[in-house]
Amino acid sequence: MKVDIVVVAAGSGSRFGQDKIFFELYGKPLVFYTLHNLFSSYHFEKKILVLNPRKISEGEKKLYPFFPDLVIVEGGNERTISVLNGVRESVSDYVLIHDGARPFVPSHVVENVVKALRDWYAVTPAEPVRDTVKYHEGEFVIRTLDRSSLKSIQTPQGFRRDIIRSALEDALHEGLIYTDETTLIEERGLKAKFVPGSPLNFKITYEEDVKMAERILSSNLRSGIGFDIHRFSKGRRMVLGGVDIPCEYGLAGHSDGDALTHAIIDALLGASSLGDIGELFPDSDERFRDIRSTILLERVVSLMEGRGFFPVNIDAVVITERPKILKYRDGIVKNLSRILRIPENRVSVKGKTAEKMGFVGRKEGLAVIANALVMEVKNANG
Repeated sequence: MKVDIVVVAAGSGSRFGQDKIFFELYGKPLVFYTLHNLFSSYHFEKKILVLNPRKISEGEKKLYPFFPDLVIVEGGNERTISVLNGVRESVSDYVLIHDGARPFVPSHVVENVVKALRDWYAVTPAEPVRDTVKYHEGEFVIRTLDRSSLKSIQTPQGFRRDIIRSALEDALHEGLIYTDETTLIEERGLKAKFVPGSPLNFKITYEEDVKMAERILSSNLRSGIGFDIHRFSKGRRMVLGGVDIPCEYGLAGHSDGDALTHAIIDALLGASSLGDIGELFPDSDERFRDIRSTILLERVVSLMEGRGFFPVNIDAVVITERPKILKYRDGIVKNLSRILRIPENRVSVKGKTAEKMGFVGRKEGLAVIANALVMEVKNANG
């Protein structure tokens, strides 16, 4: 069964107080988590993201490195236009429509919607209303509603594409205002089918919702430590963090000897429980002779992402009497930030001396200690 997904993220975020779709949570925009959870739940034929026109450039920059097959389309001033633009980009017989500000949709909710679409033309996840609901006028309660007949509606909502496209085009023509796509189905005298939703599938609407999101994400943080040490060697290049540094000596090693990058690799692998640099890139393998260590780092990042691990923060200390790295630090940070796909303010590189003690103090080599914070982004079935 071929199904497309349209993620709607073109709103202004007025109730949130700022643009919530690109609000940063542990170095990634909120919508990153939405897309990751959706795409790991089902193999969608086409993945479509609808963005505010002013945010398309930002979306391409921040999201394409993680989701290269993502199609970004322009949204409109009204939800009808935004959703319709996304649905028009769809190519399959069935399409799911999801709010970009619901980052924690469990895989079983997505699976429930797709499964129900095999037998029905419109499906929505829904949760029971847990609190007593009262109708009021001003400050006074008028009556209590029967919550047994009420449902709290979520997304993704699934539709036969021809039906929802026709409903959206009619709504646009008539200027119909609605809060979700099943409303359009109701307006046409049709019925949407309910499937179980999830309490985790809440929508980030107000700033206080962010605190709940941060608590959920923080439970998936993991840290790792990396250490590397190299002797100085004449005739070798001095490379740290992928940046060539003018120096009388370079660093001995099977690869380019980039001890900073090696320490970061081990810290990342440790945090992700994916082994160590010696296991992945043994010095007995000629394929890695004189290879730039940043290439190895790129491979490690790809390996991590394939297992659902993403770098959050790096803090490294280069212990050396020479070279002095301060003037090269910005270039090193910029280079590592690009490879790790995290903001530059989440990469810290510091230089320290050994106060002329030991092999570092005697200028025989240098050492690096690195700490990595990593997030395991996993689809919770709550």
